[in-house]
Amino acid sequence: MGIISRIKGELVGHERRGAVAIETPSGVTYAVIVSDRDRTVIWQRGIGGQVELLTRHVIREDDELLFGFLAVDEAREQWKANGGMTTAELARDVFDAITEIKGCGGAVAMKLLSHVTPQDADGFLRGEGDSAKLAKLVGKITALKVFGVRRPK
Repeated sequence: MGIISRIKGELVGHERRGAVAIETPSGVTYAVIVSDRDRTVIWQRGIGGQVELLTRHVIREDDELLFGFLAVDEAREQWKANGGMTTAELARDVFDAITEIKGCGGAVAMKLLSHVTPQDADGFLRGEGDSAKLAKLVGKITALKVFGVRRPK
């Protein structure tokens, strides 16, 4: 777990690696890598729009990255369907599970979350859903590592 767990602020632009630039009320601007799905919703708000992201701060030997998961208001039913987590919390949980797999990093997790919902991605981790679809999204070898990693023993 990283130091930065949530960012709330104003969309001020975009950065490299598909990141959005979020300026906090204190004037600090963060480049946060988000999924394509979340980026679409964020850009619909336009420059100056308010954004709240749950984050995962990843520190590597050669880089520091901040990954974000769009926090949205949800109905109580959706929260219950996600096992007591918001969709953003579930997305961050899926991200964590995928990045713990040897050979899978943040790019693999964000690629998957760009194409399927966090609920579907969690299903793949539990061995549910169409493994052929997963293989098309992340490649056969990665799909073999990811599919069913959370399956009960």
